[in-house]
Order: sequence, then structure tokens, then C-alpha cells
Amino acid sequence: MIKSPVDGTVIARDVSVGTTVAASLQTPTLFAIAQDLSKMEVDLAVGEPDIGSVKNGETVDFTVLAFPNRTFHGVVSQPMLIWVPGSPWNGRAPVTIS
Repeated sequence: MIKSPVDGTVIARDVSVGTTVAASLQTPTLFAIAQDLSKMEVDLAVGEPDIGSVKNGETVDFTVLAFPNRTFHGVVSQPMLIWVPGSPWNGRAPVTIS
């Protein structure tokens, strides 16, 4: 049995069922656990034609493929309105929603 040191919800599993896990100096990551799902962040790419209308602090509603009938709410917290030299540019700007 594997026990987590924290309470939360498993949001990713990095091992398959039946895999042998050995204790060692370099413990592998088995699961990603979110302690509070109400405080998640979403990183998304906004198309170049639309990024100019995205404002810090703006409220947003969005959906995700995993829950097609549910609408989530958030606040824009980090719109990247300026391209950073050395970073890839694909016509989309990164935005974080909290």
C-alpha cells in the first residue's frame, strides 16, 4: 500500500498498475496530488489577434475537454503581452488564469 503524506486529489499517475516500486535514494514521482482544487492555475495560449483584449484581473469563464458540461471561472493573473527574446513564437501568447 502506498500512502500520501498529504490529503488531496490525484491529478496525474506516472506509474502503471502492477509496476514494482523500490525504495531508493532517488524516489520516483508516482503521483501528482492537488491539495486544493479551488486554487488551480490554467496556462493557455491566446492567439495573436485576441491577446490585445486580455487584461490582468479580468474575470473569465472557460471549459475543458475532461468536463464538457461544466463551466469554470477564473481571473487572468499573468497575461504575457510582450514577446521575450529567445522564447519560441508561434503566434500565441501565454496567459495564466487563477
